[in-house]
Amino acid sequence: MVWAGERTDFSQLQRRVTAGTGRDALARSHPAHYVVFDLLSAPPGLPLLDKPLAERRALLTSLLADASTQLTLSPQSTDVRQATEWLHTWTAAGIEGLMIKRLDSRYEPGKRGWQKYRAYHTTEANFVVFTHMVIRAAAPTSPAPFAASTLVRQLMALPYYVGQHQGRVRRR
Repeated sequence: MVWAGERTDFSQLQRRVTAGTGRDALARSHPAHYVVFDLLSAPPGLPLLDKPLAERRALLTSLLADASTQLTLSPQSTDVRQATEWLHTWTAAGIEGLMIKRLDSRYEPGKRGWQKYRAYHTTEANFVVFTHMVIRAAAPTSPAPFAASTLVRQLMALPYYVGQHQGRVRRR
């Protein structure tokens, strides 16, 4: 994860792949942080897949106790109020949402043992349509005019249009 001011900047992270000789300067100007949230094996190669998340997480926390600030342990909480606050403050910083896992869950390769709660932003929008206009088609193969009611039908078919005059639009 790379920060640019108060927000994450994925494009700065991607630039490292193609930076070539400028990669070192880019790393100094925009340092990356590796965020860790689970541990699947422990030194010296002890598998932890059958251990519950709570145990894996405790071991991970102890292993990262003296780690560099660029190796970051992802916060975890069982407090719904805390998670709600994270969802509101972190999504404003560019984080997509929250991962939800059971503390007693084991890691099962190939199976999804967690849920992602993604934040969606909505925008209020007003649509104004003039119904007594006649609009000419732009395509030269279709020179005949069509009524604005045709335009309204086409607008209503768009996936982001909700309602006749006013609605909520969800950005994807």
